[in-house]
Amino acid sequence: MLKKEINKISKIGKALISVEGDPGVALNHVVELINAENSQSISFAKAINISEDITTFQVYNGTQGLSTRTKIRMHEAPMTIGFSENMLGRSF
Repeated sequence: MLKKEINKISKIGKALISVEGDPGVALNHVVELINAENSQSISFAKAINISEDITTFQVYNGTQGLSTRTKIRMHEAPMTIGFSENMLGRSF
């Protein structure tokens, strides 16, 4: 299944990026940041604020190396972590 990609980054801060318009994500959904030149994954980010005209994402590895041409690939789901059945019922 192809995932939707956009490249509308309007503002880059130290750990946040802003996208104009509605990219089609829900709060806490994860997106992947893709290098526009070589299509390699740079980092992941989470939608932390959605308004009518701006969506803000928190970038997990910081924004160094990002540009307004960086592509955003939608994953349409919150972050998940897989565990084996051996972890069930254990407390740490």
